[in-house]
Amino acid sequence: MSVKRPILTALWATVACGLPAFLLWWCFRDVDVHRLAESIGRVHWGLLAAGAMIVSAVQLMVACEWTLLLPREKRVGFRRLLETVNVMVMLQNSVHHFAGHAFAVYQLGHRQRVGKSVMLSVLSMDQLAEATARLLTWAFLALFIGLPAWAAGGVGAVFGMACVLYAVLIVCAWRHRDFHVVRNPARLRGWVRLRYHFSEWAHYLHGIRRVEIMLGAVALAISKKLARSVGVYCVQQSFGLDLPLYAPLLVVASLDLATMISVTPGHLGIFEAALFFIYQYLGLAPTEAMILALFDHLVFLLGAVLPGCVVSARWGFRLRTAEPSPAVDSDTACPAASRHDLAAEPSAVLHTAGKQTARHS
Repeated sequence: MSVKRPILTALWATVACGLPAFLLWWCFRDVDVHRLAESIGRVHWGLLAAGAMIVSAVQLMVACEWTLLLPREKRVGFRRLLETVNVMVMLQNSVHHFAGHAFAVYQLGHRQRVGKSVMLSVLSMDQLAEATARLLTWAFLALFIGLPAWAAGGVGAVFGMACVLYAVLIVCAWRHRDFHVVRNPARLRGWVRLRYHFSEWAHYLHGIRRVEIMLGAVALAISKKLARSVGVYCVQQSFGLDLPLYAPLLVVASLDLATMISVTPGHLGIFEAALFFIYQYLGLAPTEAMILALFDHLVFLLGAVLPGCVVSARWGFRLRTAEPSPAVDSDTACPAASRHDLAAEPSAVLHTAGKQTARHS
């Protein structure tokens, strides 16, 4: 086990660094660097900033969608939910997609007492709504431009996965609609505990059993596509390029296909290569296509990462200001309200435990 872990780590590091480098090199082969630098000098930075702000609004829509998908008795404050989404999206776009989901499950499922099985149910319904929105987006594009041959395979794969996912979720949701809560599930062992948590996960797929909830989630998922499309449109207009009105939506839909499987941190390299191909498909020269690909990724990163950085910094500031003085015993210096605030912040328990260990030593 100890021998396999360094090998897997080295393999992942090689893929995470080598694949983006190769894809970027492949894209830059036909790019005129001098024209690229001149175009960057003429960019309208105000439109880029507006695009980043619009893209950041996607996180507000995710928080609204999760509020809809969470059971009424398990809901948390919208502000806390939005902050968790901010940090989750930051991790998804800087580390790995699953790292963001793991943080959301831990922060809301464990620290906010929602329940990890409940959060996994929310993520399952969220992915189903996302797949449905992707299919509806491509169906809308097919009415105007037809379905490109290079997209047919990806759209077919999304359709197949959505059908399988919906079939599995609807069977599980209806089969486990009646669920009996165990007072202390930690006492369960082995397969009994696994079956209990599976039943709990299936029971809280209430959005599958209620059509209005699922329709609301799909509508919010479509609104996320539209917000990203407006951000792409702002990037195109910041360079004064005249492209068809459907181009931003085609860019977003194509990105969804290219980034379905998260391989590199922040989809670096894959993002640029996909847009480099799409913009050339729309009739742009390689240099203009590469410029838009780079700045689209910049706008998406700023809109996704900056809110999470602000929330993380504020959480860290709260944690530092809530620490008791070293000269005063922590049991008397930290009232119940302060302990509650610490428990609500990520890493607070580990940090406090480290302080107490150092004090006893």
